Amino acid sequence: MHKLKTILAGLLCALLITAGCQTVQPEPSASPTPEATPEIVLEPKVTQTPEPTAEPLNLSTTTGLPTTLDYRPVEVMVENSPEARPQSGFNQADVIYEAYVEGQITRFMLVYATQLPPEKVGPVRSARIYYLDLAQEWDGIYTHFGGANDPNASNVYKKFKQITLRGHLDGMTEKNYFWRDSSRKSPHNAYVNISEVTNLYGNGVKMPQTPRQFANFRGGSDAPLAGESVQTLTLPYSSFNKVIYTYNADTGLYSRAIGNKPFTDKETGKQCTAANIIVQYAKHGSYNDKAGHISIGLVGSGNAEYYCDGVMRKGTWEKTSETAQTVFKDEDGKVITLAPGNTYVQIVPTNFKVTRG
Repeated sequence: MHKLKTILAGLLCALLITAGCQTVQPEPSASPTPEATPEIVLEPKVTQTPEPTAEPLNLSTTTGLPTTLDYRPVEVMVENSPEARPQSGFNQADVIYEAYVEGQITRFMLVYATQLPPEKVGPVRSARIYYLDLAQEWDGIYTHFGGANDPNASNVYKKFKQITLRGHLDGMTEKNYFWRDSSRKSPHNAYVNISEVTNLYGNGVKMPQTPRQFANFRGGSDAPLAGESVQTLTLPYSSFNKVIYTYNADTGLYSRAIGNKPFTDKETGKQCTAANIIVQYAKHGSYNDKAGHISIGLVGSGNAEYYCDGVMRKGTWEKTSETAQTVFKDEDGKVITLAPGNTYVQIVPTNFKVTRG
C-alpha cells in the first residue's frame, strides 16, 4: 500500500513538471495594414494673363484703311528718269503724285501719312514751285534734294521764304537723314530714311492738328463703285515714260507698268499697284528760263477722271489757295468716293490724250 502511494505521487509530480515546461506560443497578431495615403496631385499654377488690349483702329483719311498710326505726313520728291528705275519706297506711300518737270521727264511726290514708313526712299531729287503748292496742303515735312534756283519766278528757295511748312529737309544741307547708294551713279543715288524723318514729330516738330482728306472712301463691305468699265489706262507722258495701268479684278488693284515693263519697287521687287487713279487736268506753262522750267497751275479748278473698281467716272477738282486741300468731286459736285487703298494722282496738261481700254 505504501508502495502504491509512492508510485502515484511520482506520476503526479512528473505530470506537473511536464505541464510547467510547455510554453504556449501565442498566435501571431496580424500587423495592421496602413491606410493608403491619397495621392496629392499639384496642379500647375496658372497665371491669368490678361488679354492684350487691342490698339484702337481708326480709318485713315488718306487711304480709308484701318490704321493705328497717327497722321504724320512726310512728302518726298523722287525722280523718274530711266536711270532712276527701279525706285524705292513706293508700296508704303498713301498718295503718289506724278507730274512733268522739264524735258518731258516726270517727277513724283510721295506722301507718307498713315502706313508704316519705309527706311529707304528714292532716288530723292530736287523741288519745283508747283510741288510746294501740293506739299502745303498736306501740312507735313517736305523732303527733297536741291531745287530750281534760277533768279526768277521758278526759284524754289525764294518760295520757301514766302511759305510756312511744318518741316523742311533739303539733302543739300541736311546730312543726317540722306545718304548716297554707291551701287548707283550720282545724281540718281540719293536716298532718305522716312522712318527717321517721322520721328521728328514730337521732337521739335509739332503734330498736325487736323489730318487732311482729299476724298471719301467706300466701306470695305460696300458694293464696288459704278461707272464706265475701263480695264486699261495709258498715259503717254513721253516715249520713255508711257504709263500703263491694268486692272486686276481678283485683287481690285491696278498694276502699273512703263511700256511693257512692270514698274517695281526696288526694295521688294514687287510690281507697284494702285487702288485708285486720279487724272488731274491742269494748265501747263513755262518760265522761259535757260533750264526750261515749267509752271503748272494747281491753284484753281479743272477737270478730273477717277479710276477705281475697274470703272471710270468724270468730275472736277478745286484748290482755293496754296494751303487749301485739293478737293476732288464727281459729276454731281459731291466729294468723290474712292476704293480703300493708295492713290496715284496723274497730273497732265489740259490737252493730254489718255487712252482707255
